[in-house]
Amino acid sequence: MTLLLVGAFAPEIAPFHGRLPEGVEARAVGIGLVDAALGAARVIAELRPSAVVLVGSAGVLPGSRVDPLEVVAVGSTVLADLAAARGEASLLPRMAEVRETSAELTAALAPEATRVCALTTLTVTTSDEAAVALAEAHRGHAPLVENLEAYAVARAAEVAGVPFAAVLGVTNRLGSRGRADWAQHHEKVAELVCDRVLSGLARAVALPLAAAPRAD
Repeated sequence: MTLLLVGAFAPEIAPFHGRLPEGVEARAVGIGLVDAALGAARVIAELRPSAVVLVGSAGVLPGSRVDPLEVVAVGSTVLADLAAARGEASLLPRMAEVRETSAELTAALAPEATRVCALTTLTVTTSDEAAVALAEAHRGHAPLVENLEAYAVARAAEVAGVPFAAVLGVTNRLGSRGRADWAQHHEKVAELVCDRVLSGLARAVALPLAAAPRAD
């Protein structure tokens, strides 16, 4: 059985190369909602893993007590849209459902990490005003981070019937400085996430979870 680690693009999984224990694979699946969903579905079908873990970066929304360079664990993920947050559009009920991660797998990989809700948006939020609007619309799920792939990979894992978790590093506060801060911090954050996940694997807790039989 295989535990599958996925990241949006190569730099997010590069720190894992040469350091993974037996039974763990790491793959890049694509950037953004569409490519990550397709890429994760493809790799899951190829490897038939017993669990999927997303690793990557995130921006923290206003009002959430999470700091840049902090490693967080995703407790839930939901699609988010700025027009919907402003009352100018709406997500269909099925699209608006919150996806929960595997509590057991999350606890094994990052037991002390702050649990967050990951808002998956189609675009990177680059306006301070937009960041506030998203935070207000989803304040019931705080603390909040934005990640472009979490919901997509969660759905791919859900459809395949395998447990899903996500461990992310916070690169920036969402808004006008977000892209510059992401560029400055994303390599460091990838290392921090790698160290946290490998530490969880070394405790020999996550691998037995990953080896649980699939329901086929």
